[in-house]
Amino acid sequence: MKTEDAKEIIACLPRGRTVYPYHPDRYAVQLLELVVDEPVSISELRESAYGKLLSRPALKTVLAECGSGTLSRDDLAKSWPTHVEAYRLTLTTWGPERKQDWDRWYYQTSRPGQNLVLQLNFSNAHNQAYGKIVNGKGKSPFAYYGHPVVQKDWHTLAWARLDIDLDEGVALIEELQSDWVRKSRSAAQHAYKTLTGAYGEPEQHIVLDGRSLDAKAVLAYYTRVVAPHAKIWDEAMLSAALWFLVCELGVKQIFLHDHDTGCKLKNLTVCQPPRSLYTKLPQRFCFQKTRQGPAFLFEKPDRRLRKLMKSGDLAFWQLAV
Repeated sequence: MKTEDAKEIIACLPRGRTVYPYHPDRYAVQLLELVVDEPVSISELRESAYGKLLSRPALKTVLAECGSGTLSRDDLAKSWPTHVEAYRLTLTTWGPERKQDWDRWYYQTSRPGQNLVLQLNFSNAHNQAYGKIVNGKGKSPFAYYGHPVVQKDWHTLAWARLDIDLDEGVALIEELQSDWVRKSRSAAQHAYKTLTGAYGEPEQHIVLDGRSLDAKAVLAYYTRVVAPHAKIWDEAMLSAALWFLVCELGVKQIFLHDHDTGCKLKNLTVCQPPRSLYTKLPQRFCFQKTRQGPAFLFEKPDRRLRKLMKSGDLAFWQLAV
């Protein structure tokens, strides 16, 4: 998307704390909230494209209390559990500003221009636990600052890169990613091996990015603090992206890359993203596989896209709300 369009969106949205509450399976409730305008027959809903959402644990209690056999938005509002994660959303941009740039493939954008980035950041509760093992406000050993993460004050659990055409009400989710989960998990594994003497004599400290950290504290931090987020970060991030696109920007057609098409289009021959993020995850969210991608990609197709179009080896995930 154009740089000015991305900056305009950021400028128009409220500044400060934008809290996004999430609990496991919240995505299923949220999707139903988007498609259930009036009370709908539960039996008819089961036969629709969204029927599989009704089997999620977060909805079973709600359905059990629907004596009328219909489901309404008021019923869905009863699905909140006692414990909810309160993430904080922030926005930034990513990618080269010029229309053509030799390093576009470094930024992994599907067309020239920038992406809008929605960042899912940890809450203060996490930050307090994190501060007990990593003192100071410097750069974190669990973040990669060459990626579109918050650079100070907050810690980014995950992000979604978005390419948006507001005129047509269409968006492409370019990427979903979390460095924090991967790096903190790796640190915990390293800490465990260090404590158990897998490298030689057992040690009580590990070194990460030049910092000496207590190995037991790092292991406990991942196990007790990060692991619950690791289980839900992908669904929480995609759910937040859908909420932002539909409820904040009014986008009605949302596309997500198919794994193989996305890798070919972005020339990702090594370090490819986890396949499940672009196969199983969109299926859980009721996306449908299609060969028709967002129209803005095909206005001026580049060489790679033309090659995929010619071969017919082209696929996307689509959700219409």
